[in-house]
Amino acid sequence: MITLTYPSNYPMDGRVCKSHMNRLLTHIRSDYKGLKYVWFMEFQARGAPHFHIFTTCPLPGRTYISPLWYHIVNSGDPQLFTSGTQVKPLKNSKKAIRYAIAYANKATQKLTPEQFNNVGRFWGSSHKLTQDILELEDISIRQMQHLRGNYLASFSGKGRLDRMNCYFWGGTLGSCGLPRLLR
Repeated sequence: MITLTYPSNYPMDGRVCKSHMNRLLTHIRSDYKGLKYVWFMEFQARGAPHFHIFTTCPLPGRTYISPLWYHIVNSGDPQLFTSGTQVKPLKNSKKAIRYAIAYANKATQKLTPEQFNNVGRFWGSSHKLTQDILELEDISIRQMQHLRGNYLASFSGKGRLDRMNCYFWGGTLGSCGLPRLLR
């Protein structure tokens, strides 16, 4: 999982922020052919936008990501180079799923600061990734147990364990893909 953070001086426009993230992802895709990803945007307590990106292939780490992010953001703040990125390998598929669900469901960090413009979407994915995901809503636990394949699950209701929303993964992405995270 890649985390991208802005320095104290950050853009107040979602289009600019997403352009920065897209430039980073474009560079990564050129080095890692076939890479697939899911990203989430949220706001920190200080109001700065913040991205979490789940990738299908392990990346070299901060030594690869930090210089790219520093160059793209072009803030001149040396602290961005040292603490603006985090790369955390998620080897456990259940942990990766829990992280993805947690970031997707963080309602308080989706509150847009008043002065922030053009927020746009709070999540996205690589091209054609979502075509392989079938959303099944409010199925029973028993029905879910009969499904074959992998799934992302988030509970519906407050503490109800009898029914849940389930995202069924039916596609494949190749040798280093999100399915490895979801297996």
